[in-house]
Amino acid sequence: MKPPDEPQDEPRDESQHEPQDEPQDEPQDQAQGEPEDEAEDDRSDARQNAIVLITPEMAVRWLEGNTHNQKLSDRRVQKYARAMKAGRWRVTHQGIAFSRNGVLLDGQHRLWAIFIAGIPILMRVFYNEPADNMEYIDGGVARPAGVRAEIGGRFPEGKAKEMLAVTRVMVRGLGREPVLSYEDLTDLGLQHVEALVFALKHLNATRRVRGVATSIIRAVVARAYYSVDHGVLMQFCRVLVSGMASDERDKPVVMLRDFLISDERGRGPLRVVRDQYGKTERVLYAYIHGEMIQKLYAVTRERFPLPEELLVSDSEAAVAGQDDGEQQPPDEEAA
Repeated sequence: MKPPDEPQDEPRDESQHEPQDEPQDEPQDQAQGEPEDEAEDDRSDARQNAIVLITPEMAVRWLEGNTHNQKLSDRRVQKYARAMKAGRWRVTHQGIAFSRNGVLLDGQHRLWAIFIAGIPILMRVFYNEPADNMEYIDGGVARPAGVRAEIGGRFPEGKAKEMLAVTRVMVRGLGREPVLSYEDLTDLGLQHVEALVFALKHLNATRRVRGVATSIIRAVVARAYYSVDHGVLMQFCRVLVSGMASDERDKPVVMLRDFLISDERGRGPLRVVRDQYGKTERVLYAYIHGEMIQKLYAVTRERFPLPEELLVSDSEAAVAGQDDGEQQPPDEEAA
């Protein structure tokens, strides 16, 4: 199989989009189209690259050379396609690579994403790459989202990693883990940045007590930021961090604190995360309403919806704010 013909001109403008889950560059053909077949016999074996406007039709044809590659990840393809349709795909130094024999060495997920998105995308294309380079592609360490966001400088200095961790838990709430691209996650973090700053400030890592100033507990506080009096919320955080109760109303918060500190299950498994999250929401809800509780139960309905979640019907919102969503866990889960 012969590789697509290389464009003969230098790369043009690099101002388009690519998802920032991996650095991805998009080359543009001088004619913003597919190389012509008749130039095939004249091309050099020298390694070349150019920025090409890749159409969905071109992507399908180029995928015919995908004869030796890693297993396709549908999740990654969908994530890239969403970024492309949202105009977030950027030209970087990564893109599509072909061997001298036309075998696709790198870029199958990007090409499938172009096909799924149904729009042309600028991307850098590399030609005449040594076939044995495939062994070394994607062998580096990917930059975590927090590191990338810190480099971007859009979050308060030194806080990007913590803020994105809280954002993930906050957005999930008691629901399923959403599939979020890096762009989705950072956009949500910036949308809720005031709530995140509040949660990090009042559950401060510098005064961290094991199990208390975690992304799970901070996520509950960040959600509550939108519907709870900030003075009440600050007092809740103070008691949770210090463990010092000034009256009867504070005792459930101290009980929650003791539970979080002594919970040996860690914060990894989703069931543990939901249990800690649900019990924190239960205690905060009781604290706000002056309710005394004797045992910790995890709520099963969200008590502190985000502003965008308040678009649900009045009846659904009313149900979400009632107390009949209590889970009655086994005694061993009660603190």
